[in-house]
Amino acid sequence: MSLSCAIKILRNTHSLLVISGSGISQESGIPTYGGDDGLYQDESRILCLDDLRHNRYKVWSAVNTMRRLMYDKKPNRAHEILALWEKNAVFSHFLLATQNIDNLHSEAGSNRVCEIHGNVWKLAQKKSQLYTESQEFSDELLLVNHPEYREDILKKWSEENGYDVWSDKQIFAAIPPDFEDNVRPHIHFFDEPYNSKLLWVDDFAKRKVNTVLVIGCSGKVNVVHRIIQRVKEYNPSTEIIDINCQKNDVVADIHLRGKATEILQLLGENLGDL
Repeated sequence: MSLSCAIKILRNTHSLLVISGSGISQESGIPTYGGDDGLYQDESRILCLDDLRHNRYKVWSAVNTMRRLMYDKKPNRAHEILALWEKNAVFSHFLLATQNIDNLHSEAGSNRVCEIHGNVWKLAQKKSQLYTESQEFSDELLLVNHPEYREDILKKWSEENGYDVWSDKQIFAAIPPDFEDNVRPHIHFFDEPYNSKLLWVDDFAKRKVNTVLVIGCSGKVNVVHRIIQRVKEYNPSTEIIDINCQKNDVVADIHLRGKATEILQLLGENLGDL
């Protein structure tokens, strides 16, 4: 019954927001963050801003461990189906907000993906000039309400968050790597404010989302509830569909229990887009 209801909801959905968590990548061989085999079982390894300032070895060692674990992992069918939904314009408006830092959504072909916790394969460095006082920001501020530029600017603000950002897919030979002290991993630290990282998602929410599809999220990270709350503020009738192998803390209208690959395959087949 729940699956048929979810299919009916998605068939009538024009604006879909997908929120993905580590459960979607578990089938690609990447452990979840909070389970029995989670990446953060040892609290001493939890990344925080104080470590970034005073314990560079600890930070870069933890990042390198994650890079080693994720280096050869590939997108699974769930990642691919979400990329196909975007490519085939199954929904008039579509955005994917992921908590994951593994880059698998992008590797699968997703372009409209907001990495709210950053990307383990990227590095960042504070811009030499305070970004909000720069000519670059002033120009973008003038263009952000122009339909032709709005999405690109919001994506840029969400991704860069006042930093210069670049890709760097390597396993570090030395810890800490031979970078300047102000170079950091482009991932979200546990005690770090989101700042502009949620701007793109919030703007999408303002346009009245019909359905939120939550995939592989435990609900223990507050940002999931925060995003859903914002969506509901703009459209109280938004339907929430949750896909997870086990019970979680996500408040939803429909809970589909099972593997993301299998459930998304069924949804895609019934939507006629696969």
